[in-house]
Parts: sequence; C-alpha cells; structure tokens
Amino acid sequence: MIALNSPEEFEAAAPDIEYLIALLPPRGLWEKAPNLKLIQIISTGVDSLLPAPDLSDDVKISNARGIHGTQMAEFALYFMLEFAKNGPRIRRQHKEHEFTMFNPVNLSGSTLGIIGLGAIGEALAERAKALGMRVIATQRTPKPNPHVEKVYPSEQTAKLVEQADYLVLVAPLTDETRGLFDADMIARMKPNAVMVNLSRGGIVDETAIAKALTEGAIKGAAIDVFEQEPLPSDHPLWGVPNTIITPHMAAADDAYIANITKIFAENITRINSGQPLINEVDRYRGY
Repeated sequence: MIALNSPEEFEAAAPDIEYLIALLPPRGLWEKAPNLKLIQIISTGVDSLLPAPDLSDDVKISNARGIHGTQMAEFALYFMLEFAKNGPRIRRQHKEHEFTMFNPVNLSGSTLGIIGLGAIGEALAERAKALGMRVIATQRTPKPNPHVEKVYPSEQTAKLVEQADYLVLVAPLTDETRGLFDADMIARMKPNAVMVNLSRGGIVDETAIAKALTEGAIKGAAIDVFEQEPLPSDHPLWGVPNTIITPHMAAADDAYIANITKIFAENITRINSGQPLINEVDRYRGY
C-alpha cells in the first residue's frame, strides 16, 4: 500500500495500481493505470471523478453511501433547530446580558422537504417524523417510506418546494441536479422557509440564494457545500444575513475513515471473488 499526494505521484505509480481509494481522484490520467480494477471514493458524491471518458468500463467504482446517515441527519436537525429557536438572538442576548423573553417556534407541526431520499434522507426523515414534523421528499424513482407522507418524482420538485418550511438538500450532483435551485426554484420557497444544503454547491445558484436572503424573500439558509472550496474569505456569502456557513463538515465524524476503509477492504475481496460490490456506482447515472 502506498500513499499518493499529487497527480505527479499518481502518474509515476499508475502502472502498478490495482485498487485506489481517494477523495479527489486525479482526472485525465486513467489511461496510465491499465491494471486498475477499483476506485473507492470516500464520499457519497462521485462528481469529483465523473464524468471520466478515459476510464475503462472494466474499472469498478464504489462510494461511501450509507455511512453518513446519522451524522448528516443530526447536522440537518441542528441547523433547523438553530433557526426555529433563534440561536443568533439567544447568543446575542447572552453576550449583552439581556434578559428578554421571546417566542421561538417548534419543529413539530412544520413541513420538512427532503431533496433526494437516499440513505441520508431516510435517516433524516425518521428523526424528523419522531419530532412531529410532516415529511415529504423527492426521489428519482419514488418508493413508499414509512416516515415520509409523500414521495414526489424528481420532476415534481417544485411541488415539494412550495410546501416546505425547511428544505434539506441531500441529492447527488448530476447533470439533472446541477443548477436545480436557480432563481426561479428559489422564488417558489415560502417566505418563512429555511434552506439547508448538505449536498453539493453546484445544485444551488449561489448568487440567487444570496439575493433571496439579502432581500428577505426567505427566512434563512445553512450552507455546508460550495461551488468553490475552500470558500474564499472575500466571497459574498460570508456577509449575507440569516446565513450559517460551515466548511463541508456535515458528513464527518470520528469513525469516518474506519468505516470507509472497511468498505474498501471488503470490495477488494469481492472483486477478487467475483461478487457484487458494496455501493457500486452507476457511472452513467452519476450515483
């Protein structure tokens, strides 16, 4: 096993590589790795790898689907509670020694819209329903879920958006989802709605969401993912009101590397024994 820290190091070692685990795999160098059998991406999204027209169809791709559910569901709930209970006001009053009562709102009775009912969305739906929320969701091929009142096909995303008090994005970045939340889709959100983006920055038009927040068209947004990462210190989103920015950390926890390593090791065994992979990715769908 060797660690590769740059495209140049990958290129030098490429002829001998059979199995690769990576967060940001080196694009455009796959022809130099003729013995490659498996690429294990350590995130759920595989947009860091795909499209890869120079990658042989014989190379299997796997992702980290299934290991993020708990931490990302908790992060989404934290963001929703932050807005429901008015965390900024609580901290301001504490800092200023101000003892003034005010009325927060409850998550119970509100509507949660989940964009992308995969493993993460299902984990969130279960927890949100337990808190008394009405849960609706989108899914490319809708399937019944005991925690979700209504599952819409992806092409009916606008119907969900118009109902949601809290909108949580956990869909993969694909050709179909890129730019999905443009100015027109954001304009369909309720004035008291909160957007939580835990998916990928390319799904949301950052200029449009910043404009909606600045103008008070929606209540707030919590954004963990961005088109450019790290988010530049002078990026306009830093100064937008009613916005929480976190550094692409919603999926992280102290067991992450151990969990993805187990999947990688098992997939090596499965390739060598001709068994189906854990979390094999359909490269043409992008997930």
